[in-house]
Amino acid sequence: MAKSQDSSFLPPPRILTCGNFTLIALAILTVLLPASVYAQTLTHSYTFEDLAEGSLSTGTPVTNFATGEQDATLYLAGTGSATNDGGVLLFNGTDKNNGAYIQLPSDIIGSKTAITLETWVTPNDFLKYSRAWDIGDSDNATRFFNALTDNTSANSYTRFQNVSSYPAAYKLTADKEYLLTVTAEQVSETSTKLTYYVNGSMIGTTTGELLLSEVNGNENFLGRSHWSGDFYADAYFKEFNVYDGAMRPTQVNAQKIMGATSDHNAYDRETTLANAAQTDELIASATGFWNFNGNNNAPDLSGSGHNLSITGAVSSEADSNLSEILTSNGFYLHDQLTTNAYAFLANDDLCNLGKDSFTLATRVKMDSFKEGEDSYDDLIRAGGQTTQGTHYSLAFTNNGKCLLFGYDNSKGVYQKYFLNSLDDNISEPTAYQFEADKWYDIFATFEKGEDADTPSFVTLYAYDSLSGEKLASTVYEVDGDTLFYNSSANRNHFLLFEIPNNGHGNSNGYMDYAGVWGYALTENQLQSLLTSATSVPEPSTWALLALGVVVLFLRKRVRS
Repeated sequence: MAKSQDSSFLPPPRILTCGNFTLIALAILTVLLPASVYAQTLTHSYTFEDLAEGSLSTGTPVTNFATGEQDATLYLAGTGSATNDGGVLLFNGTDKNNGAYIQLPSDIIGSKTAITLETWVTPNDFLKYSRAWDIGDSDNATRFFNALTDNTSANSYTRFQNVSSYPAAYKLTADKEYLLTVTAEQVSETSTKLTYYVNGSMIGTTTGELLLSEVNGNENFLGRSHWSGDFYADAYFKEFNVYDGAMRPTQVNAQKIMGATSDHNAYDRETTLANAAQTDELIASATGFWNFNGNNNAPDLSGSGHNLSITGAVSSEADSNLSEILTSNGFYLHDQLTTNAYAFLANDDLCNLGKDSFTLATRVKMDSFKEGEDSYDDLIRAGGQTTQGTHYSLAFTNNGKCLLFGYDNSKGVYQKYFLNSLDDNISEPTAYQFEADKWYDIFATFEKGEDADTPSFVTLYAYDSLSGEKLASTVYEVDGDTLFYNSSANRNHFLLFEIPNNGHGNSNGYMDYAGVWGYALTENQLQSLLTSATSVPEPSTWALLALGVVVLFLRKRVRS
C-alpha cells in the first residue's frame, strides 16, 4: 500500500522520450490464462439444418448438434405452421391458441450453477408477451424466460418469474436479426445473477433470490410461453444454444461478431472464445469499464457495479467501420453541440483514482475540437467541477492536442502532461495533433514508485483504432508516489465526455468504450483493448501469445 501523501501537485514533470527510456519497473503481467478460467461447454445446439425444406409437420424431431441426438420436437398448435427456409424456421404465431414451438429436453439446466442461453431470432411481429424461450414448469415461481416483447411494446427482456426486478429491456425492430443472450450465475447460496445482452452489448443485470436448480422443469419451450394468455411467437429462429457456464461480456460480443454457428464462417470459435475470455479477465480487474448500447444507461462490464447514467443524446446506430472489423458492438455515446450530454456517477472508487497508480482508456472520434489553450473536450474526468475541487481529466485541448491534466484546488493551478510526437529528434516537445472524424484509442497510465524516493511515471499512448498503428507515446518522470489524488470534500463527479455547468461542456464527438483501472496496465495489456489484432490466431500464433503479445480483440474474417 502507498503511504498517505499530501494532495498538492508535483513539480513540473521531466519528459522521457520513448527512444531512450526503458520501463524496467513495469513487469509484464501477462493476461493469458488457462482456457478453463471462463470455459463454457456447449450442451445444446439447435441449428435446424437437417430439417426438410418447406412446411414441417407436427411431431418433427429436432437434432441437438452438441450431442447428435434428436432430443427435441417441433409441434404445431391450432392453425399454426412452421416453415424451414435454409435452416431458418418461421413460426407463424397469431394468438394464444395458434402457432408453432419446439419442445426442448428437460435437461436444459440440469445441475448447472451457471448457464448461457443464446437465440438468433428475427421478429416478424410483436405478439402479446411472445417468447424467444421459456424454461421451467407452469408454476409461476419456477419459470425462467426470454420475452421478445413486453405485451406488444417490442421491448425485449428476460427474468426469473418470481423476481420482481429484471435487467433493463431493449426495444427490438421487426424484420431485423438479433442475437439475444442471457447468462445466469449463482453468486450466493440463495441467489443468482441474471444478465441480458442484445447483439453482444450488455443491457443490464440483476440478482434474484432464486437458484437455477429451482427452475429445472420438465417443460422447456422455444417460441412458446408457459402462461396460457401469452401468444405464440411470430418470428424466424435461426439457432438456439445453451452453454454450461456464464459467458462474460467480451465472449458474448465475440459470438455476435462471429455470427451464428450455422453460418459456417471461417472462425475457430473455440480459440476465439478463449481469447475473448482472456480479455474479459482484464476487464474484470478494472474499477469500471463501459460501452454504450443505445439506452440511457451504461452498465459496468467489469462487474464492479459502477453503472453510469447517461444524460442527453445517445446514438444506437453503429459506425460502419467499427461494426464491420472490430470486436465492438458499435454503439457509442454521442455528445451533441446542442445537448448537455454526458455519462456520470458520484463514486469515491472512481473519483479517487490517482491516490496510487491508475489507467484511463477510451476509444473516441471527434466531429470537431474546441480552440484555445484553456478550452477542453473532456473524455474521462473525476473530481470536483472546475475550481470547486481537485480533479483530473484525460482530454483534448486547443484544436486536437491530447493531455492528462489535474487541477490543484489548494494552488489554483493545472498540472498538464501532453501526448507528444514520436519524433525523438525534435529539440522541443511538440504535442501530437489529432484529427477530427478519425477513431483513436487513447490511454494514460500512472505507475507510482516503490516509495517516496523512487520516481513515478506518467505514460500516454495513442493508436489509430482501425489500423492499430501506434501514433504517439510519451513518458514523464515525476517525483513522489501520488498523482491527482482528490482529497477535496467536493469530489462528487465521475464523468465521461462532458462536464456539466461550465465551459468544458458541449463537446461534439463519439465514444465507443471507456475503462479505468486502479493500477497501471502494461502496454501489452493495453493492446488487448486495441483494434490492431490479427485474424483468429492459428496454432503457430500461440507461441507469440505465450510471450505476452496479447491482441485479443479480433478482426472479423471474411467469410468463405
